[in-house]
Amino acid sequence: MEDIGSLITIISEERDIKKERVEEAIKTAFIHTAKRVINHRARYEVDLDGDKPIIYEILLVSNRKGRRGPDDNSISLEVAQKKYHSYQDSEIKEGDVIKIPHDLTDFGRNASGNLFANIEKLISEFKEKELYFQYKEKLGSLVSGKVINVDDEENTMIELFDETQGIITRRNRIKGEKFKTGDIVTAVVKYVNIDEHKRVTLDLSRTSVKFLNALFAQSVPEIQDGIIEIHRTSRIPGDRAKVAVSTESPNIDPVSVVVGGKGTKITAVSREAKGEIIDCVNYSEIPEIFIKNSLSPAVVENVKIDKNDVAFATLKIEERGKAIGKSGINLKLAQMLTGYDIKLITLDKHGVETPSTEITQKNKISAESRLGSLFND
Repeated sequence: MEDIGSLITIISEERDIKKERVEEAIKTAFIHTAKRVINHRARYEVDLDGDKPIIYEILLVSNRKGRRGPDDNSISLEVAQKKYHSYQDSEIKEGDVIKIPHDLTDFGRNASGNLFANIEKLISEFKEKELYFQYKEKLGSLVSGKVINVDDEENTMIELFDETQGIITRRNRIKGEKFKTGDIVTAVVKYVNIDEHKRVTLDLSRTSVKFLNALFAQSVPEIQDGIIEIHRTSRIPGDRAKVAVSTESPNIDPVSVVVGGKGTKITAVSREAKGEIIDCVNYSEIPEIFIKNSLSPAVVENVKIDKNDVAFATLKIEERGKAIGKSGINLKLAQMLTGYDIKLITLDKHGVETPSTEITQKNKISAESRLGSLFND
């Protein structure tokens, strides 16, 4: 194997693996092969500093008699002085460590074949490990790939452009979506796994709130740059969502920036989310203000929170329908967004407060809604 340094560089560039990882794989492969063809209990060291790799068998000189056994990495003083004196500059004595160089090609084709198979196997494993950690850092980030299969349970297999494979299960696909082989699909990385064949596989999602957040970051440079922050998101995938944003810059209206001129930015996000209607609201650390904003497009007069963390939002009777929304979706999303149980109190035309008939019973946030709010992934 000539010019090992160049070989390491080529493998590193072609496989996109750090040089240190390639060196580690080659050294490990040499040691595995040496243990197989020389002595499986011996210790070995590999030197890759020259043009040609050298593997050294490490022997400890002991005072025992006779030759070493197959499971022993020690050698008797008598044998060492007789057989390996040329490897030491001074006379060999008990306790010395002798390094015996070996050329694995001297052990025949089987040794060479085993060596190269080990190198390929270990480099592939290192590549998968690197991919694993790379994708762990991309949790919540967007990836795109081509659909290669849709099974009978409507799980969609995606091959990304680095040949890593991911799956979008039916529950992680927006309601009503259908994919076919060859489609290019964008999703967010939800989990990273290593399968039984030590290959990296990804669980991908288009229903996660992080999918929506990542789409906004892609469409709105101010979010990507950290000028505008998405604090919370609530979502009923494919139907409607609410996003709460803020900025520390006094000269920026975060909602206007996120929505974009004539709604271009929020429309781009909505289009990728299969037409999901998205409300963008101002976030506030003051719960009463945040709850008031979360009920947009309804105009809320005031909000009071009792000792049981129930929020009472007072609004005019003509705003009641907007606050509740079709099938109660606006109110549900506001509850998910803020984490509060919100009850509406309406003002009639005489300014008299009346509990809204749609919520005369205690309108607790469902467990599913709570989980949706906490999940935020």
